[in-house]
Amino acid sequence: REPFFFYLVALTTIPFGVSYLALKIVSASAALLTLPVLYVLGRQVEGRLAGLAAAGLGAFSVWTLIMGRIGFRVMLAGLASALLLATLWRALRSGRRADFLLAGLALGLGQFSYMAFRLAPLMVLVGVGLRWLDCQDAAERRRLIFNLIALLALALMIFTPLLSFWVHFPHLYWYRAERQVGAVEGGAIPNLVEGLAKSLLMFNFTSDPVPLNVVPRLSYNPAFPSAAMPILGPVTGALLLLGLI
Repeated sequence: REPFFFYLVALTTIPFGVSYLALKIVSASAALLTLPVLYVLGRQVEGRLAGLAAAGLGAFSVWTLIMGRIGFRVMLAGLASALLLATLWRALRSGRRADFLLAGLALGLGQFSYMAFRLAPLMVLVGVGLRWLDCQDAAERRRLIFNLIALLALALMIFTPLLSFWVHFPHLYWYRAERQVGAVEGGAIPNLVEGLAKSLLMFNFTSDPVPLNVVPRLSYNPAFPSAAMPILGPVTGALLLLGLI
């Protein structure tokens, strides 16, 4: 398991004892910390108003409100993802080595947050690839590649403890991931793609397919009898569709 959450809970058990409250304090704190990071991310993308909108929408999202209160370590994945996106966006716009190293720090530390964050290096490669296509000359592309190497090198150094565990106990490292997508008929990649495609429905049509993340039976859709309330309401759902268009 990814250790950050458990280490933090070990600290909260000192004042609160071995209790549900000790778990919830950590996940609620992660949810709260996600809001200023969303503000920074929105400000990086489109300015102060977008930052305020991102933090405001995040403050009453189902993900933040529910996952922040049930003491589940997955809340750290949202915080780590927002932090990586904010630092990576800044790095790609500025081109400064220091900003790329900051993104590498976020990428490396995020690996200790939650298993789903293992996909984050793909996001970094896609972002850098799109920026590479926009470079004006060979010198700019060369600087971008060197900055990417620095980013990945720092992330790898931070990842070293988990890398050591991966090398010595590969079955344990991949055990849960294999149970989710790799050990069923069809193969890992097709199942991963299918799972991501189905998850896109959770915003407007079905709900998050993981029952821990949802408020069950607040609404009913005959087309999806097992569905709970979609993650986004009518207003935020419409804004998402408008943004995609």
